[in-house]
Amino acid sequence: METRRYINVRTWSETWFEDLSATEKLIWIYLNTNSATNMLGAYSTSIRRLAYECHVSEPAARRIIKKLEVIKKVIYNEGYVIIIDWMAQQSMNPSMRISARKEYDKLPDKIRLLLSEQTHKAIEKTRQLPEQDDARFPIAGDNSQGEKEEEEENFYEQEQEHRITEKERETGNPEEESSAIPTQRTYFYAVRNKEWLKTLCLNHHLKQPELEKWLEHFCRKLQNEGEARKSVRDFRRHFASWLDIQLTSSNHSKDYPHDNYHAYNETATASGQFTTNINPLLQSEAAERIEQLRTAGALSTLPDTE
Repeated sequence: METRRYINVRTWSETWFEDLSATEKLIWIYLNTNSATNMLGAYSTSIRRLAYECHVSEPAARRIIKKLEVIKKVIYNEGYVIIIDWMAQQSMNPSMRISARKEYDKLPDKIRLLLSEQTHKAIEKTRQLPEQDDARFPIAGDNSQGEKEEEEENFYEQEQEHRITEKERETGNPEEESSAIPTQRTYFYAVRNKEWLKTLCLNHHLKQPELEKWLEHFCRKLQNEGEARKSVRDFRRHFASWLDIQLTSSNHSKDYPHDNYHAYNETATASGQFTTNINPLLQSEAAERIEQLRTAGALSTLPDTE
């Protein structure tokens, strides 16, 4: 698991931090975030390692550490770095406090005495925590497992991010709603909105595969018309309007008599019946022509039959 360290953003606006040079700020951030740090804010490291990892000379590193000691931000003694009042500046859950207590118990007595009174009191409070909570976490010297406690602290934050991701998958990316983006991406974000797709299916009595085919037709239409960019909101509105027109036109064609004309005539002829599904205008013209032929004597009158 990854080990994480946090610095309050308010640090950047504090006067003592603003007065530091860029290199001094780098050293301060390094002291708070390097891989040797722990939940107590008191750990062993060397000036040589600090200088190497921050790309500064050892004399410069010593000078900066001394300055941070003068402004009462750190203590450096016999290879140990102590971030003053680290625990008071952190938002720590019970498991993290237990981890801090383990680090406290490991310190040499000489170094432990350099910790603030507030830190001593905070550690004593952790000794009142239930032992079963303590048993759930790795021993203080188990560096291979890292700071598992911090992962638990971030659990809620990760769950929130997961929920946001799931919500975005269902409703699309809100940041893309009104801005014009490439049509391919527009389609991608639009169809991720499951609620929108479900509503279209219900309103038009379509199944999901049918709706997907209509979406493909619509995208080809946009490409043929040269619409390279479109906002998600416009895409959805345009598609909904276009789909309504297409489905209305399709339903009209199904009800139009001409679609069944040939089938009707073939059935009627096969049964020996005369086709009556003739255009009224043509039928009127035919009757008029027959009457003209009879008047001219060119057409004999058919005898009445019983």
